[in-house]
Amino acid sequence: MIDKENMLAELEKFPSRCKEALQIAKKTRFKLKGKINKVFICGVGTSYAVAKIVSAFQKTIPIIPVRGFKLPALADRNSLIIILTYSAQTLPAQLLYKEARRKRIQIIVVTSDEKLAQHEKNAIQLPKGILPRLAFPLLFVSTVYILQKFKFIPAQQIKENISALDQRYCSKEGFMIAKKLKNKIPLIYASNSLFGLAYRLKEMINKNAKQGAFANALPDALHNEIEGLKKNPNRYAIIIIYDKDYSQNLKKAINALHTVLKRKVDIVQIDMKGKNLFGKLLRTSYVCDYISYYLALMNKIDPTPTKLTSEAIEVLTK
Repeated sequence: MIDKENMLAELEKFPSRCKEALQIAKKTRFKLKGKINKVFICGVGTSYAVAKIVSAFQKTIPIIPVRGFKLPALADRNSLIIILTYSAQTLPAQLLYKEARRKRIQIIVVTSDEKLAQHEKNAIQLPKGILPRLAFPLLFVSTVYILQKFKFIPAQQIKENISALDQRYCSKEGFMIAKKLKNKIPLIYASNSLFGLAYRLKEMINKNAKQGAFANALPDALHNEIEGLKKNPNRYAIIIIYDKDYSQNLKKAINALHTVLKRKVDIVQIDMKGKNLFGKLLRTSYVCDYISYYLALMNKIDPTPTKLTSEAIEVLTK
């Protein structure tokens, strides 16, 4: 058995985890003071993917993803800091949280760590015992709920879009796409606003399939990366995350990519589907998780262990 820790069982719970996150968020009481004029969403890995993905929404104020060890200079007492840290064990999240408290900036924490959740008055406490990268639906739905509650983004019909998720269909689509990526280096492209999805798929292919993968935004890739495909083009597969609501200019850029590379590099398209932007982001993220899982099985690799990541974090935190 390749999937020794049964990651598949947790992937199948994705829709129920979304419902669970919404229920928990609705029961959480928040107290924010004064007028917030910008939001910083902080985290690394899966948490940063969530931060990048939610930045795709139409916003009433700036929403800025942060993944370093220090808050941007723009962060002040008119800001809201959202700390996304499922385990509460990542050093960047810990340092950013301490800095925000030291500067007396308002904070909302989303975590499974009881100690941190109890220490912070504005906290969504998530269920424990989940592999952090698979806590994506909990973190994503919680974050969207917060942004919607305080009217930083428009209402997103969260409950309706969660109910529309089709686990079997997402699994099947993920499997069919994964077959096209076996023995390839995926180059994942999306619009600049949807880059978070490309980053999430890259992250999950890296961690689950233990396979190199790279992400970039269109049209930027047309101006540089395609030149790198001249040598050994058969090594690569291009994945385009496609939204029918892309601008005409972006559609022309994608068409140019197809025209120039169609006989040289395999091109796979992931069509975003959903009732609104939240629905599209949620469903596409779910398909991406299945792509990485099935690619791991095709590579005959257990998707759960991440030995090199664990070793690197151990060195970092010494």
